[in-house]
Amino acid sequence: MLVRIGSAWRGNLSENKLGAIALELNQEQRMTQKRLYNLDDQLQAEHKQAKADVERVKEAKADATY
Repeated sequence: MLVRIGSAWRGNLSENKLGAIALELNQEQRMTQKRLYNLDDQLQAEHKQAKADVERVKEAKADATY
């Protein structure tokens, strides 16, 4: 990325090129943020499932002791 910025700076119409790079960076940031939100949602769902599994094991263990 830094190479492209340096090349744009030295090239013609550097402001336009740098603007395009900035737009690309913004898009990349939005995509990364979306992936992070999706991973967070997935992690929360897995955590909820794990808690439910632990509760089921506790209940089964309690039932087995009676």
